[in-house]
Amino acid sequence: MEYKNVIKIEGVWYVIDGVEAMVARYQNHKYSGHITIPSEVKYKTQVYPVVGIDSEAFAGCAFLRSLVLSDGLRYIRRRAFSGCKRLVALTLPSSLQRIDEGAFGETAIQSLSIIADSYEQYIRSNISNLYKQSLPLFHHVEMSKHIIIQGVELSRFEIPNGTEQVGSALFQDCHNLVHIDIPDSVKHIGDCAFAGCNMLRKIALPLHLSTLGSNVFAGSGITQITLSSSLQEIRDNIYNGIIKINIHLHSLEQMFHNNTNVMIENAFPNIEKHLIYNGVELEELAIPDTIRFIPDKCFMYLRSLRTIYIPAGVEQIGKNILLGCSSLQSIKVDSGNKHYDSREDCHAIVRTKTNCLIETCACSTIVSSIRMIEERALSNCSTLSEIRLPEGIRKVDNKMFKGFANLQTIHLPSTIVSIGEEAFAGCKQLERIILPESVERIGRDAFRDCCRLQELCIPSLVKIVQDRLLQGCTSLRKVLLPDGLQRIGSDAFESCGNLKEIHLPDSLKSIGSMAFYRCTSLKSITIPEGVDCIRMKTFAHCRMLQTVGLPNSLIAIRDEAFHACCSLRHINMTAQVNLGLAVFKDCPYLDL
Repeated sequence: MEYKNVIKIEGVWYVIDGVEAMVARYQNHKYSGHITIPSEVKYKTQVYPVVGIDSEAFAGCAFLRSLVLSDGLRYIRRRAFSGCKRLVALTLPSSLQRIDEGAFGETAIQSLSIIADSYEQYIRSNISNLYKQSLPLFHHVEMSKHIIIQGVELSRFEIPNGTEQVGSALFQDCHNLVHIDIPDSVKHIGDCAFAGCNMLRKIALPLHLSTLGSNVFAGSGITQITLSSSLQEIRDNIYNGIIKINIHLHSLEQMFHNNTNVMIENAFPNIEKHLIYNGVELEELAIPDTIRFIPDKCFMYLRSLRTIYIPAGVEQIGKNILLGCSSLQSIKVDSGNKHYDSREDCHAIVRTKTNCLIETCACSTIVSSIRMIEERALSNCSTLSEIRLPEGIRKVDNKMFKGFANLQTIHLPSTIVSIGEEAFAGCKQLERIILPESVERIGRDAFRDCCRLQELCIPSLVKIVQDRLLQGCTSLRKVLLPDGLQRIGSDAFESCGNLKEIHLPDSLKSIGSMAFYRCTSLKSITIPEGVDCIRMKTFAHCRMLQTVGLPNSLIAIRDEAFHACCSLRHINMTAQVNLGLAVFKDCPYLDL
C-alpha cells in the first residue's frame, strides 16, 4: 500500500494523517524482538495520538516476541499481526473499539491481558468479543485471559449495578476468575460469556434475566445454575457442563405462559431440573385453575416433583410433559375434567375420549379400559418388575420399555399386531416373553441387549427378522423362526453367545451381514435353497461352528463370511460360488 507522510520513530513506521498517527507497513519491514506502540508520537514540533494499526503492519514478523499497545488505540485492521509465530502474549487496552478479521491469525498467543481503569470501563469495552471474532476458526484453545484493573489482576469481579448486558466472550478463558457478582439489573448475557472459566464453580444469575446466549458456561467449572421463569430466550447451550438447573418461579401461572421449562429443556437437554417457588423447592404441584393448556415437555426432568394435580379447566395436554420426573409418585386429575381423567385411582393421565394413556408415574397402574399408550408414556414406570398390558391394545410403540432395567415379566394381550423399534432394548432382567400370534411386525433392535432373555418364538405372521433384533442377547439359547420368514436382517443375532442351534425355514431368501457374528456356541447351520448370497462376516468368529450346509442356489460368499470359524471342518461348496476376500481366513481345520 502507498502512503503519504510515512515516518519512522524509534524503530516503528507511522503514517501521519492530519492530527492522528497510525502504525503502517512500509517497504516490507520486518520487526523483531520487543515492540512498544506508544499512546502518542512526536514529529518535529507536533504531537500525534496513535489511534490504529493498519492492515498487515506486522504480518509475517516471525521473530516478533512481545508487543505492548498503549491506551488510546482504537482499531487494529485485518491481518495486522498475522504470521507472528513467536508472539505468545498480548496486552490490549480497553480503548480498542474495532479488531478486524484475522488480525491475530496464525499467531501463538496463549496469554491475553486486558487493561482497564475501572470495572465500568472493562464492561463497556466489549474488547473480549472483538478479540475472539478476530481469531481464525481454529484458534488456541489453551489461551488464558487476564483482566487488569488499576494495575491489579482480578480473580474476583463485581459487575457494576445498573449494567444491563454482559457482552459475548466478556470473561471467556479467564482461568483465574473464581468469583463474580452479577447485579439484578443484568437482563442479557451474551454468547460464551463465561466459557472456559474453569476455576469458576458457582454463579448467581439475576432474577430478571431475559436472554441467555449460547455456550455461556462451556468449559467452565459451573455445574449448577438457577434460572428465572422470566427468561424469554435461551440459545443453544449443548456444550455447557451443567448437570442441574433450578427454575425460580415468580408465579405458577408464569411457567405455563412463558413455557420456561421447554425453553430450558431445548437448550439444556435431559438435565435434572428443580422448581423453586417462594424460596422453597416444589415437590407438590397443583396447576392453577386458570390454566387451559399444558405445553409439550412442560415439566420434563423435574426430578424433585413427587405429586401433581391437573385441574378441571385443563383442555389440552402436550406430549411428554412428565418425562424424566423420576421421583413422581402421584398423579391426580380432577373428576370434573371433561378431557382427561385418572380413572380407578390409576395415578396416571388418560385421554378420556380415546382411552389413551399419556402420562404415568412410578405408582401407576395400567387399567383394563386402556386401549392406546402414547409413545414414551411409560417412561416413569421403568423401575417396575412386572407389567401387564390390557386386551385391546394393538401395538407396543418404539422404545416403550427401552431401558426398563428391572423388568422381568411382561404380559402382552392377544390384540397386539406390532412391536416397535427398540421396544424392549436394554431390559436386562427380562428372561422370557411370549409374543402373541397376532403379531405381524417386530421392529429393529426390539430386544437388543436383553442379556437374560433365554428363548423367543417369532410368530407365524412375521416375515422379516429386522436388523439387530436380538443383538447382544448373550443368554439366548433357543429361537424358533416361523415358516414363511423371508429375510433375516443385519446383526440380527450378533453376539448371541449361548445360541447352539437354529433352524432356518425353507422360505428364507436373504441373510444380512453379520447376522450370526460371534455366535460362539453355534455348532451347525443349514442355509435353505433360495438364498443366493452369504454376506460379509455373516458367521465370522463363530468359533464352535463345525458344519455348514450350503444351498445349490448360492452364487456368492462375501468378505470374511466365515472368518475365524476355527472349528469349521466341513462345508459343501460348489466351484461356481464367487468368493470374496478372506472368506475362510483363520479356519485351520477346513480342507476345501
